[in-house]
Amino acid sequence: MSLLNKIIYDLITGKGKRTSNYQYNILETTPFLHGAETLNTLYDNASTPEQKASVLLHIENFHDLTSGIEDYQDLRNKMWDDFR
Repeated sequence: MSLLNKIIYDLITGKGKRTSNYQYNILETTPFLHGAETLNTLYDNASTPEQKASVLLHIENFHDLTSGIEDYQDLRNKMWDDFR
């Protein structure tokens, strides 16, 4: 993992000094797709429906890019099952 990827991962997963909401708010404004493992961790640790929705919306915003990738499809299906 490159240094830049490590820094971004730490920010997103809350290993830095950011608040919990920051982890989810950044998903709404980031111009790039986060890794499936990071998104899965965020989804599993979400404490509110709004936080879960932020992860799902992030996946949906990049649906064209993730449509053929199994990890993202599994995560997307898991999230949609929770929202039904």
